[in-house]
Amino acid sequence: MASVFLDFVPLDKDDLIKLHIYEAPAQAGPFTLIESVTAIGTAPDYITEWTTNLAASDTDWFAIRWEDDKGWMSEISIPIKGGERTVVGEVLDRVMERRPSANERVALNVTEAVVESVFQIDPYTVDYDIVTYRQFEGMAMLTLAFLTQTEISQGTTNRYTAGLVSEDTGTSQQTSDVTDLFNLAYRWLGISQSRIGQMQEFVMSQSLFEIDQSRLLLSEIP
Repeated sequence: MASVFLDFVPLDKDDLIKLHIYEAPAQAGPFTLIESVTAIGTAPDYITEWTTNLAASDTDWFAIRWEDDKGWMSEISIPIKGGERTVVGEVLDRVMERRPSANERVALNVTEAVVESVFQIDPYTVDYDIVTYRQFEGMAMLTLAFLTQTEISQGTTNRYTAGLVSEDTGTSQQTSDVTDLFNLAYRWLGISQSRIGQMQEFVMSQSLFEIDQSRLLLSEIP
């Protein structure tokens, strides 16, 4: 048997009673249940990590699903290869280190969207080894910026810390500082916010036109 450490985000559900852990030799399966964990804590403080000692191999693929007290089972999670980090997981960890008070489920949703927008593919298929330190930092900053922007728009915070930005002033100042955070994230990611507008070329017809300057009208002579 092998030991494998699993890191995850629990469901936002009050009546969970079990965490089921599955293993497969390949990403596509088939998956086999290897352990059911009942010591998962209580809502909203469910466990967020677990080390299983019942794995056949620490390089297999692993997934989880949750069960509530009525026998309902969640969908099986996206499988993760044992011993490997995901880009989503790395960015989320950086976000939570800077914002421990953030709702981790919400932060995960934003992180997935940010990674997908940067690489234009499924965020869980991005090769961890090709991502640079600048990109990791940029995606973490961008996630923090979106999280803070949401909190400001909902009026849920007058004090926050987001990366290098720390404020407890009014909404106007917060909005300005979040804009700076967005700009910092874009610089880390090498994304330009500049746009060049080009007017579509106006093609004159072969007809004759007359102009009435007094009324600023352009009319075609039949």
